[in-house]
This record gives sequence, structure tokens and C-alpha cells, in this order.
Amino acid sequence: ATLGVHGRGGQKPATADPKWRLQEQEIRETLPLQRQSARPWSEGARLQGIAITDRIKALVDVAFLKTEDMLKQRKEPHARQDVARSLFADLSQNIVRMPWGRYRTLTTSTQLYSFERDRLLVPEELLVILGFPRTYAESARHHMKNRDITDLVGMAMAVPSVTVVCCSALMAALRFLPGLAADVEVASQDRSVVNST
Repeated sequence: ATLGVHGRGGQKPATADPKWRLQEQEIRETLPLQRQSARPWSEGARLQGIAITDRIKALVDVAFLKTEDMLKQRKEPHARQDVARSLFADLSQNIVRMPWGRYRTLTTSTQLYSFERDRLLVPEELLVILGFPRTYAESARHHMKNRDITDLVGMAMAVPSVTVVCCSALMAALRFLPGLAADVEVASQDRSVVNST
């Protein structure tokens, strides 16, 4: 019997690099040469609450390096604590998506890692990120299961995201419906007359 192209059962040989590793290498090649193989975060971090794998280590290291590089280019403070201060990475995402930075929309599978806290955020913290009041998040922690909170987070949108969508729709409507733009201008003038009296 002959083996398939990939050996027994058509599987790839064990020596082949996983796709994420190749994607990591492509991203690392965009960094300065002396930093391309650096592991600045995973070697010193505890990564609390996380099943630590090579993929997770690669993601947090690349997120740290890319953010540090951006801060250097902007001539902003870029010491370890400066980079970590507001850096988050969604460990559930593929490295090629570069899932780090600010988050306005989360999914039901989001695993948001805080570099500053060196741990995954708990579900009620995700509610606060989306703009829910802290009192609601505290109440949810006591009255809901974590899975239910995570589902709520994944099905909600942050207020800034909703604002962007609504404003974009309004701007498009004003551009394509000239009569609507005139009505908005008249209504605005009517309000200013009422407010001045």
C-alpha cells in the first residue's frame, strides 16, 4: 500500500509548522530585525487563568512587540509598564487578525487578556468595557452565571460602536437625500430660535 501525499491517512507530517506559526513569522518580519525573535512578554508573565500554549505565547509576544514598536514610532513612552497599561489581546482570535488594542465589539468566545493585570478579564469586566454601568456588572456577577454574562457581552455592542454606526447612516442619508438635509437644517434653525428666546 502506498501512503498519501501527507503520509498515513492523508495527515500532514508532524514536522510541518502550524498555520498560526507561519502567520506569526510574517508579522514578526515587519518588526526591526533585532526584535523579530524576541519573547518580551511571555517569558516574564504569569498569564493567569490561561491554558498556556505556544500559540498563546506567540500572540501575547507579538501584540507586545507591535504595540511597543508603534509607541516608539510615535515617540511616546514605551517602557514595559507603558506598553502594558492599556493593552488587551483577544486570545480566542487568530494572530493574523492582530487581535490587540481597543475593543468596541466582543464575541461570545472572547478571551480578553489584560497585559497590565497579567490575566484574563472576567465576564463582568467585559460588561464595563462595553459601557455597562459598574453597578449593573456587579449585580450581574451575583445574579447571573458567567456563561450567561459572556453571552450577553457577545450579543451587545459598545455605545461608541452604536454611535459610529448611527452617525454613518445619518451622514449617508443626508448625502443621498437632499430634501432630508434641508429638513434637518430647518429643524436646527427652529431650535436655535426657540433657545434664544
